[in-house]
Amino acid sequence: MEDTFYDNTPFEYGYSSKEEILDNMNPNLKEIIVENKDKVICDIGCGCGRNLLFASEYASKLIGVDLSEESLGFAKKFVQSENMELKIGNNLEIPLESNFSDLVISDGVCHHTGDTVGAFKECVRILKPGGNLYLAVY
Repeated sequence: MEDTFYDNTPFEYGYSSKEEILDNMNPNLKEIIVENKDKVICDIGCGCGRNLLFASEYASKLIGVDLSEESLGFAKKFVQSENMELKIGNNLEIPLESNFSDLVISDGVCHHTGDTVGAFKECVRILKPGGNLYLAVY
């Protein structure tokens, strides 16, 4: 697979500790993760694992998907969770089954794809009926 921008420049957030990351997380995202305790949570475009870190305390199964092998390697070391699985993939063809996840997170990612609507549709495809989608764009 060809290197992506994020393979050469993984987005490590610039925080000095895990506590600082958790303190600076969006409170709305924290709330929806807590509401999905003991459920399947997927973070699409997970990068180096910022959201996975918090979600690992709540999810029964946690999946992180990212284009960057470098970022996923960082996330694996950073989060260190038994219930976490990391997958290489892009958010226009998410490598998961339809109706897979109770909560899908796409935090600041969909609008970077060149096909925001297609990325949104893929997030909805993997969402279980009645599930929750946390989508942030800027």
